[in-house]
Amino acid sequence: MAITVNILMEEMRETYQLKYITGEENGENVVTWVHLTEDASVAELFVGNELVVTSGYTARDEESLLRFIGEINQKPLAGLVINIGKYILEIPQSAIDLCNWYKIPLLTMPWGMSATDFAKSCCVRIERRQLEIEQVNQAAMVAIQSPYNPSGYRPKLSEFFDESAGFQILVISSKAPIEDRRDALIRSMLRIHTAVYNWSFQFLVFQMDKLFVLIVNQNDRDMTDEIANHILEIYIKHDWEQGSIHIGIGEPINSFSEFAKSYHSAIAAIRRGMMQNHTIYRFSDMGFYKLLYSIPDEGLMEEYYEQRLAPLLEYDKAHDGSYVETLFRYLLHDGSLAEVAEEMYTHRNTINYRMGKIRDLLGLQLDSQYDRFPLIMAFHIGVVLDKIPNYELDMLRMREEKK
Repeated sequence: MAITVNILMEEMRETYQLKYITGEENGENVVTWVHLTEDASVAELFVGNELVVTSGYTARDEESLLRFIGEINQKPLAGLVINIGKYILEIPQSAIDLCNWYKIPLLTMPWGMSATDFAKSCCVRIERRQLEIEQVNQAAMVAIQSPYNPSGYRPKLSEFFDESAGFQILVISSKAPIEDRRDALIRSMLRIHTAVYNWSFQFLVFQMDKLFVLIVNQNDRDMTDEIANHILEIYIKHDWEQGSIHIGIGEPINSFSEFAKSYHSAIAAIRRGMMQNHTIYRFSDMGFYKLLYSIPDEGLMEEYYEQRLAPLLEYDKAHDGSYVETLFRYLLHDGSLAEVAEEMYTHRNTINYRMGKIRDLLGLQLDSQYDRFPLIMAFHIGVVLDKIPNYELDMLRMREEKK
């Protein structure tokens, strides 16, 4: 886990006589770095969640202090430490109220303590923790990419996780509402940390294949659902639109060697969720699609799809037709010409004519499960490969509208 304000407070309270003035309830804020500054303009370089330490040299009066707090909070701060006793003798209530408004933990440190030594000590701790976490992250990636090489991941993961508690992997895709990609990545990581930190289990967050990967050291399905919903709430709270966030929840697992299994099932879930416009989607809810999304060879699926439908694909391409769509809607409606016609806003006789041509092109009568099943399978494969829309959704939508 990352360094938080509370962790720094616990480790350094006595040495530097730190004291919470307000905002202790936000002490779980992750601290990305510590800046010792009297110049609020440096906040332009912040990425978010910095801990700022100041003596108040440029903010000696109440108005200047309020302005200083406002300016350094351009991006959300982890906290503010004021070295009181020389330039600021007492924190005015207006500054306390402003920190409460911004949800900034406000701490004080007496003038006799060295703010420079404090900032240095904090940064050393942050760097040490970041290095430790990065080593565990790398081990987790090895477990996902090379599960049959336990010597490459088990020693480091065993130091960090309790394997007997089980695991679940979530993958998160977020399209941030800011242009700066570096800031977007860092702030996304912080949002996920904030959402998960207060649970009692260990967890990891890292980026892989352009997604954020969250590994939680527990495999209770209900708790994982709660975590996913809390992550969504945190993102939306920080001005992400709901449609720009997608979370896939993988299978619960019981060992490090199954990280790849949970990861790939989470990838399948997020792909399926995006296709159906679900913000949170669980692999356990995928039904039949679990099988198709678990096939590693997409080339094999594509070959099956094209072989089964080659005459129709060629006809549609040459005539800008809709024979593939007509066939799949016909199969999904169990051969009801009336329902296909209604759904496609086309006369029933036209659908009947098309189906006659489709039967001729395929050389099939389509009156038996033996004929229909391979084509229905081709439809589902086409949906997985994103070659065709999921016409089932139209069918379900129209049924809902009729109720």
